Amino acid sequence: MRDVKESEFDESVLSRMNAESGGIHDAENSFILYNTLMGMTSYLARDERVWVFFTHVPCLEFTRHRWLKSGDGKEKLVKNIRSHFFARGGSRGFERSNAIASLWWWAHIAKRYKGAPHKNTLQAFLKYTDLRTSIIERPTTTVSSQVFSAIMDAVFKRMYTEPNPDFFVRRGNQGMYREWMKEINRHGGIRLFDARSPADLSNLFENLAVVAEQNVSA
Repeated sequence: MRDVKESEFDESVLSRMNAESGGIHDAENSFILYNTLMGMTSYLARDERVWVFFTHVPCLEFTRHRWLKSGDGKEKLVKNIRSHFFARGGSRGFERSNAIASLWWWAHIAKRYKGAPHKNTLQAFLKYTDLRTSIIERPTTTVSSQVFSAIMDAVFKRMYTEPNPDFFVRRGNQGMYREWMKEINRHGGIRLFDARSPADLSNLFENLAVVAEQNVSA
């Protein structure tokens, strides 16, 4: 066991993470990491030194296998080392780029959703990498549990309750979910989402998803 102040982890558990790419593996790895790093706080998780330690020591083999491919040229290898072994570029470096920090932050954000078990939320949230990126790169999503919950309500409905696989398909630069995100951004410019009740916000995002489905299908 190792510790950083009140945080500790069992290194043997981290060895269970799967370095293969794909949303399913990301969800599994995120769940394992989050529940292994006991005592980790969002404040500590903004310290690049923490994640540089993880990518270079206990999770070195995982990070290598996940991001350094034998067929990659020197330029790409250098780019991936800078991006995934370190955590530069503000919140993007933590929540999207660093190989280990991103897993913790995804789980931390997903934990805010109370409409499903944490593991199920991670599976829905991380299944489609482009959808995940669209959500993560919305500043209000990572800050507001209310906004994230309203988004996940609509996502769960289209994944499980009333499945619509086409909603998550990206065709070029188009797709229902992309149109949906544009609608959310447009409404976010004239409304303060957090000023609305959770039910009202969920209804708004659901209605915007319906509009996106209709617009793309037309």
